[in-house]
Amino acid sequence: MSQAWAEALDKLAPDERRALHGLPVSVKDCIMVKGLDCTLGLLKKVGQPAPVDADVVTVLKEHGAVPFVKTNTSQLCISPGCSNPLWGAALHPLNAARTPGGSSGGEGVLISGGGSVLGIGSDIGGSIRLPASWCGVVGIKPTAKRMSRRGLVSAVRPIGIFGTSGLMGKDGAFVAEATKALFSVADFHAFDPEVPPLPWNDSVYLSKKALRVGWFDSISLFPSTPGVKRAVAQAVAAFEALGHEVVAFPEQNWMECLDIFVQLLFADQGKFTDLLLDGETVDEELSWYKSFAAVPPNQTEDRCPEFQRQFGGVAVQHSFGTLSSCTDLWSKMIERSVFVNTFYQNWKSNGLDLLLCPICPSPAPMTEQVGMLSFSLVLTMMFNVMDYPAAAVPVTRQTQEDELNIANYSCTDKIHDLIKQVGFTWHFI
Repeated sequence: MSQAWAEALDKLAPDERRALHGLPVSVKDCIMVKGLDCTLGLLKKVGQPAPVDADVVTVLKEHGAVPFVKTNTSQLCISPGCSNPLWGAALHPLNAARTPGGSSGGEGVLISGGGSVLGIGSDIGGSIRLPASWCGVVGIKPTAKRMSRRGLVSAVRPIGIFGTSGLMGKDGAFVAEATKALFSVADFHAFDPEVPPLPWNDSVYLSKKALRVGWFDSISLFPSTPGVKRAVAQAVAAFEALGHEVVAFPEQNWMECLDIFVQLLFADQGKFTDLLLDGETVDEELSWYKSFAAVPPNQTEDRCPEFQRQFGGVAVQHSFGTLSSCTDLWSKMIERSVFVNTFYQNWKSNGLDLLLCPICPSPAPMTEQVGMLSFSLVLTMMFNVMDYPAAAVPVTRQTQEDELNIANYSCTDKIHDLIKQVGFTWHFI
């Protein structure tokens, strides 16, 4: 199939060739490519080839790109790892005991290892940015509806949480140029009327004006490990060296953000995901989700002590689906609007052009640890709650000195214990 597309491109005259002519592109499993399955790591999805291409695949092909492989994801694309019973686990390209992150982890591994130069992922809570961060590649999550979502297969039907497709690659300039090609004309609008016909603004991209950059390196809810703080400090220094103004950004209500994300993502109390998992082997990465989703809303208070002992207080406070009526949903949507407005006012009062912050509080964990760390990824969830564009850019790697400096990391919750363990054991295994 890919060879036929490439051969057709070879027959084009030079003046007919587009910006991505002949470029091989890898595609995440959950994104439709005509004639290929979108499995989500489920046996029941095997042998159900997509009838059409996703709009993002169509537009890439219109620009001359050649989709050549589909890549692994976590089961249902709702875990921050990259394992499922159908295809197995994708392993970290630098340390096979670690997870590459997810759910676009197959993209992170393939790009980091040199098997692909450009990939399409999807992101509803960090699924592009997390594997990009842990695998040391670049990934961008645009504003929702900047790219069409038609043809993205999802295990959730959230309201108020905005997922999107986005590009991943090893080089930031290359990812930017590929994104520019996709936005150079009103391609997506031609296929999807919900996408505004907004072309790439080259004058903004090429501007040399000094920027005002906000930053923070840790949050009180899930403090960053020393290596993560060092990475942010290096990024801050790089911006200052280029003449940009850098200012500290105030602490936000991260507990509220986490609650809004979880409640809106699973507003149906997990019924749709349970339907997909019916009759399937459930991957170990989703064991935490199954534990919480199995509890009816009227029994959550009784089960809290049990789950707090097993998972820790923060996880329990924000993991039960408690919305049981339209009124509850409307109230939560209002909470989201208030959170977004408060964040925007902080941004505006500081006069920011962009914000530097961690992707997550630790380096890549062991494959068996990643499910429990779902609750600590509020900094990726935040940009989906607010529907802001966000990108992951590699800065440095974890060092033994970083691990030695973690001795004083404060632990007040079981998730904190796990973050500390992850930050200490990268080299000592």
